[in-house]
Amino acid sequence: MAAGLGTRFGGPKQLEPVGPNDEPIFAITAAAAARAGIKRLILVTRAEVEERLLAAADTHVSGMEVVSVRQDLAGPPRTRPWGTAHAVAACADVLDGPFGVANGDDLYGNPSLSLLADALGDRPDEGTLVSFELAGTLSPHGGVSRGICDVVDGTLTSVVETHGLKADPNDAEGGVVDDSGGRYRNDTPASMNLWGLPRRAALNMAERFQRFLADDPGPDDEFLLPTEIAHMMSRGALRVGVVPSSGRWTGLTHRDDLPAVRAALREGG
Repeated sequence: MAAGLGTRFGGPKQLEPVGPNDEPIFAITAAAAARAGIKRLILVTRAEVEERLLAAADTHVSGMEVVSVRQDLAGPPRTRPWGTAHAVAACADVLDGPFGVANGDDLYGNPSLSLLADALGDRPDEGTLVSFELAGTLSPHGGVSRGICDVVDGTLTSVVETHGLKADPNDAEGGVVDDSGGRYRNDTPASMNLWGLPRRAALNMAERFQRFLADDPGPDDEFLLPTEIAHMMSRGALRVGVVPSSGRWTGLTHRDDLPAVRAALREGG
């Protein structure tokens, strides 16, 4: 998913050159997916960045078929993209089987993409979340949004999109707080939108997006992936297994995150 505006970053962070050969993050993720045996890359784009994303893919991505899907053409026009579930729904017509979902501005680290590829092969009719420990997904430069997960016996029971997450400055022993005052353990499982899903999930989201629009959403309302997956789980339409990753996650939320991303790549993360 690479159609975001990068508001907090101050520009299209999905195009920021971070790798040793000036690769953007999405190309590094695609390379890890290709090594894991995934053969097709679907880039969710928008008009302002599509040409540059495809040029970067042509330069830095090999061994994969590359397909572009314009998120901004899959719904009513507005400046802000409609959200992560809408990005998945926009791909419904070009999917022919189970698929993985990844953010275009997150480095998931080894072995995260291999875990995802294995799950897609082993459980193509179910969902999979590759999770990370919450404290390891924070930025020292400001609050972030994450999917806070409850997991029972390896199965996801709930996921809630939560905003303003940051290390608790008042807790000497560690802990995480959100912008509503909620508190979480450092090892709380967190979703970074690294999912494996059956094609029916995308079809369901495409149908649900039309209902979302019928409710006359405001300019800041978003059709979010954690919310839609939670809805499918609540109806018994989707079981999601959770696979914790030991990989080192690094991502771009704020421009001050750039040195950490580049350092992680130098260290082989």
